[in-house]
Amino acid sequence: MCHGPAGENPDPSQLIARVRSHLKRYARLTADRDKGDGNRKNPDQIVVGDLIIEPKTWKVWKKGKEIRLPNREFKLLCFLAENPNIVFSKEQLFEKIWGYDYISDAATVSVHINRLREKIEEDARNPQIIETIWGAGYR
Repeated sequence: MCHGPAGENPDPSQLIARVRSHLKRYARLTADRDKGDGNRKNPDQIVVGDLIIEPKTWKVWKKGKEIRLPNREFKLLCFLAENPNIVFSKEQLFEKIWGYDYISDAATVSVHINRLREKIEEDARNPQIIETIWGAGYR
C-alpha cells in the first residue's frame, strides 16, 4: 500500500497527478527515442550495433548472418532493443516477457540473458549489446 511521508494514505487526486506525470514523461522519452534514433532508417527494423532485428518477421541478423532465436530470447531482445537506455529489473523482465507475476526464480531471466549473449555478443563475458547494471538489472 502506498503511504505518504507521515504514513497516511495519499490523496487520490495526488496519486492520479503522479501517474499522469509518469505517463507524460514516458511518452516524451519514447517519442525522443523514436525521432532521434539515426539507426532506425527502416521503421520495421531495430539496429543495435551490428544486429538488425525485425520484430514483425521475428528475424535477427548479425553481420548479415541470420540468427535463430527461441521465442523468449527473441521477445527479450526486442523488448530491450525497443527500450534503449532504460534499466529493467529481472522481476520487470520476467513479468513483461513471461506474462505473469514474478515467482522468485531470478535464474530464469539470467539464464535467458546469458544464452542470448552467447548468440549476439562478440564476447559474451564483456557484453556490449545487453548490459548488466549491477544491483539494478539489464539494459
